Amino acid sequence: MLKSGLIFVIAAAAGWGLSSFVKVTPETAVPEKAKPVAVIEKAVPKQKWTREDVLRSAKERAEQVSSPGFNAYEEVVADWTTAEIRAALEASLKHPGCLLSDGPASELPASLLGVWMKRDLDAALAWMEALETGTMKRKLLQGMASRWPLERAAEGVDYLASHRDSFPGVSGSLILNKAIQHSTGEGPEAVKVMIRKIQDAGLEFANLGEELKVPEDFNFQTLMDSPELDLIWENGIGEEFARQWFAQDREAAYAWTQRKHGLESVFNLTYRVGGNLRADMQWLGGKVEAMNADQQEVFFGSVDSAFRYSPSFAGLLVEGLKDPALQEQTLLRYGAAALNGPAVPDALALLEKVSEPSKRIAAIQQVLSAAEGEGIERKIYLNAKSHGEFLRRKLGEWQATPEQIEFIMKGLAP
Repeated sequence: MLKSGLIFVIAAAAGWGLSSFVKVTPETAVPEKAKPVAVIEKAVPKQKWTREDVLRSAKERAEQVSSPGFNAYEEVVADWTTAEIRAALEASLKHPGCLLSDGPASELPASLLGVWMKRDLDAALAWMEALETGTMKRKLLQGMASRWPLERAAEGVDYLASHRDSFPGVSGSLILNKAIQHSTGEGPEAVKVMIRKIQDAGLEFANLGEELKVPEDFNFQTLMDSPELDLIWENGIGEEFARQWFAQDREAAYAWTQRKHGLESVFNLTYRVGGNLRADMQWLGGKVEAMNADQQEVFFGSVDSAFRYSPSFAGLLVEGLKDPALQEQTLLRYGAAALNGPAVPDALALLEKVSEPSKRIAAIQQVLSAAEGEGIERKIYLNAKSHGEFLRRKLGEWQATPEQIEFIMKGLAP
């Protein structure tokens, strides 16, 4: 029998209205006259938390929640039997809130299935296959990929190969990514074998943003110089290995990336989940400074789009430059260009790091004149009115002439 309050606890955890999910039965009804409650001794107060305790706890919880495969309901059902979890899962399939694509209850069925998969993967899969095809089954299949147990990810490759119709396109990629992830613990040769297995099965997968965690003693060089790595470079998995190598050995990863994929790929090494972007960009700034003029132009050409959209990247890179002329050139280039992007205040902050206001104004005029000659649309990307007013005020502070202000505002403001 389902334990007392089973669905009640789940419903509370999901934040639902309990009246829609819990039925009063003779077992759950409140008796007219309850028995006296036993006297409970006063609890000994716990030691008060310090500010550091609170911050540490919050950080630990944030890391736990953001980790791949985190299941918020796992703690709630930790002491439930597998039969009770299955019963709750089957009950949730009949609840309207679980059928929605979004909402507090939408993830409950897949979360319960994920707990069951951890306990008894074979039984959970057999139950899944017996479900009638429909919206809920398709939804559960999608959730199943993200909750597949890491230690059995290799079996997941076989499962995907034999159930292709259930995972169209790259929808099974999370299982394949986990298979790659798990194989890193056995070294580069095991990773190469797994890549070949996936390729031979004809499975399509992509990097869906999951952080790749590689052991500290992993031999990156052996994998990166292999033909197997080339097979997964275009889909982003190979590049993720390069980023993890960069986290452990910047010099080696940078040298390999430059040799194999050119200077236009080295900036992507800094896109690491949990990485120290400031330190990485400052380090990269030193490398850029050591390049000749042609190499610098290749590098800056590769980051133009990213730096225009997020000019703070350029600001971090400049922190690693020691040559005043290159610092100023970079600040003016991306401070002016980024005015045609969503981060106008950040762009202006870059320009204000250049000491002479006349150079800031000239840089903006140059960008607008070039854009006008090439027929490029010029407008402020987001919050046009507020950004336009902010820009006009800044130009006044920089002592721009009325003619300069009108030229710039006509070019940037709607």
